[in-house]
Amino acid sequence: MIEELKAELQKLEDSKAEAQPKIDELNKERNKELALVEQRYDALIANVSKDVDELEEKVYNDLIESFEKIVMHEFDAKRSTNIYRITKKLKAYTQFVSDLDMYPKELAEKLQQVVSQEITIEDVAYNVDKLKGKYLK
Repeated sequence: MIEELKAELQKLEDSKAEAQPKIDELNKERNKELALVEQRYDALIANVSKDVDELEEKVYNDLIESFEKIVMHEFDAKRSTNIYRITKKLKAYTQFVSDLDMYPKELAEKLQQVVSQEITIEDVAYNVDKLKGKYLK
């Protein structure tokens, strides 16, 4: 009985040893085919997302450009009057951008500091190109 079990175990080991190269070859072929399929789908996904990525970059850059516009608008408003008050336009813009995830927090904070009168609009206006350049893509 022990000899029969030993023979069966040996037969099992021989079968495993014989099958392993075939299994390895099949795994190798599967990996090649999966890589080709992944590559094809990666290309398709890139084509679909390219337009979205380009639009996202445009919107982001437009937001950064709008920062310069609002700062310069506020700066001009201050220069054109003897009694300066933060404009409703700046307050509304600051509130709007503070809720946007894609708007740089540093820029939103600068505007909030102007609104809360911690810094002046001149402080921001004189550095607007540097700030804008830091974030434009």
